[in-house]
Amino acid sequence: MNIKFRLYSKKLQEYVNPNDLHLTMSFDGDILSYEEGKLVTDEYIIEQFTGLYDKDGKEIFHGDIVVIVRQDGFFGGQDFMEKCVVDTPEYACLSDIDGGGPDGICQVVEIEILGNIRDNPELLS
Repeated sequence: MNIKFRLYSKKLQEYVNPNDLHLTMSFDGDILSYEEGKLVTDEYIIEQFTGLYDKDGKEIFHGDIVVIVRQDGFFGGQDFMEKCVVDTPEYACLSDIDGGGPDGICQVVEIEILGNIRDNPELLS
């Protein structure tokens, strides 16, 4: 698995390419502007790649809003869909939009990225 991150600029209110801004990240998560020679960690939000891909081959990051199709392991094996936020990059955990969490044991059949919590907050309702 590749360890990847994406950066959201709080000032610009958009995702940015760290190479274009001459940024680097330390092992402890600090962001340094090597052009300015100072820490700029508070100016950005770091989102980690989960190592998972959606049905179209797009990388899934922490903060993505996804629709998953799951097959329930307890209730007759029927498929059902739910909208979730990827909220724990280490485990690629999903939180239901309605505030709950995944219930019981199930197999994820398909994942599709709808957007992310920064660019598409309207998807959270």
